[in-house]
Amino acid sequence: MSSSHGSRSLFHQGCSNLAIDPSNPDSQIYSYRSRIHHGAAKDVLQELAATRDPSLAAVKCLAHYTLDHDIPRSLAEIQNLASANPLPQVLLIAAILHQHLPEKALQFLAPLQNDIEGVALAVQIYLSLNNPDRAAKIIHDAKKWAQDDILIQLAEAWLDLRLRSYYIYEELAQNTKSPKMLVGQAVAEIQLGRFDDAQFALKSAFQIDPTDPYVLANSIVCAILLGLDPSHFAQFVPPCSF
Repeated sequence: MSSSHGSRSLFHQGCSNLAIDPSNPDSQIYSYRSRIHHGAAKDVLQELAATRDPSLAAVKCLAHYTLDHDIPRSLAEIQNLASANPLPQVLLIAAILHQHLPEKALQFLAPLQNDIEGVALAVQIYLSLNNPDRAAKIIHDAKKWAQDDILIQLAEAWLDLRLRSYYIYEELAQNTKSPKMLVGQAVAEIQLGRFDDAQFALKSAFQIDPTDPYVLANSIVCAILLGLDPSHFAQFVPPCSF
């Protein structure tokens, strides 16, 4: 395993502190990215103020965007960097996704089809847009050239989390219409963005046991997600005793 591959794998597993190798430029990039993610964007900007390295300049763009959320400015900065380097585009998409704007992030995916971080971002985008079939195809294609990469494994886990739990709970709820199974199905529907279907499952659970705390809690959440007033559920919430 190359040093840069090892640093990237550790970074995406949340172990960026173990990925730091001062002699390795790639390791430094993941260290800076981790610090930005943990709220130190201003410090990173100060440290990279005079950098001329294209990759570190991309990290600086990420820090700028994290602070001011200025997409046009970030795009202008990225266009001035080396086009052969995918990192600027990767970091811009990651920053836009962090602001919960998957449609906007989708516009910048095209140049990253053969970049492993770009693949992972594409899977996140399509799952956010409730298009698991497209996410599955991206993973399938990427496995031809990155079978064992940690990001492919994580992407498969994200996809399974979105799909498998729904199918399992759907089957269980059909066989046993208990509040617990129906709530599980509803939560899986919410994860897929299907709030109307989740509400239907919760209504079925509510008819069985309107005092079940999980039914009540998830019914309130679902109502809020649908833009409905959840206050009528208050009459079913038992009074607190201290």
